[in-house]
Amino acid sequence: IARGKVELRRERADLREVVRRTAEDLRSVIENRGVTFRVIVPDEKVWADIDVTRLAQVVGNLLHNAAKFTPSGGVTSITVSTVLGRAEIRVRDSGRGFEPAQLGRLFEPFAQVGEEGLARTHRGLGLGLSLVKALVELHGGTVAGSSEGVGRGSEFVVSLPLAPAQFVRKTRRQRGIQPNPRHQLLHLGVQRHPRGCQTVHE
Repeated sequence: IARGKVELRRERADLREVVRRTAEDLRSVIENRGVTFRVIVPDEKVWADIDVTRLAQVVGNLLHNAAKFTPSGGVTSITVSTVLGRAEIRVRDSGRGFEPAQLGRLFEPFAQVGEEGLARTHRGLGLGLSLVKALVELHGGTVAGSSEGVGRGSEFVVSLPLAPAQFVRKTRRQRGIQPNPRHQLLHLGVQRHPRGCQTVHE
């Protein structure tokens, strides 16, 4: 990645399915730690031009981090939504969190932000978030992390471009769905949490 030699194999895919599959692959890892795991996706498909394998890496790394820093009895969730014409993937946990002052180092290679209390066997190389950032940016997206402080959990938000609107309209016509102005407003993110969301295997 540092040498610019990673080439994405893009295809048009439903982000909900990528997130669902990756989440189910990791569900046992997370729940075996005594952590409640929630997967929340909208009813409508969320189309994007992505490298499915690389985006699954992004989601997997974020969920691994959440599982590593969330103690037994905590909660980890991943949510897919559309906001202002972009797709958002949010991974939130109720774990260790980090000090706001550490935010600047969060995505640096080999950073060990928030790992002071972890046993050495659970520490990584500090490359996970750096990898996430690089892969998301290759997709033309952004990633940001936030926390209200140590012991107050954290949230990571991946924002990606949606597929062109004409593809969405064509897909709806093929399924016999007529565009609805209200639905279009929801798709653009006027309501951050539309009623059409569903929780999978809470």
